[in-house]
Amino acid sequence: MNDPLSETELAEMLVRANEATPPPWVTHGYPYVVSMFQDQKRMVADCSPHTNTKIYYETCQHNADFLANARQDIPRLVKEVYRLRAKLIAKDIDPDEL
Repeated sequence: MNDPLSETELAEMLVRANEATPPPWVTHGYPYVVSMFQDQKRMVADCSPHTNTKIYYETCQHNADFLANARQDIPRLVKEVYRLRAKLIAKDIDPDEL
């Protein structure tokens, strides 16, 4: 089992997410270059395949989709960890002992 995430690690994840360009991020530009935009106006990242094959374009698309969604997913996941830890603590269960 992995070591539990510390409060510091969770806080650092939220800081990184909050310092990034605000969500939502969307992907655009299939199939050649995939760019991630905030509200279709501001480019926040670009994913370009290194070769001209379909598999690299599809990989680039999946990577870009993952990155674009991570922008809103990571803060939600961290908040869910906090919520679940608080429920455990309210029941006198130490989350680090699970």
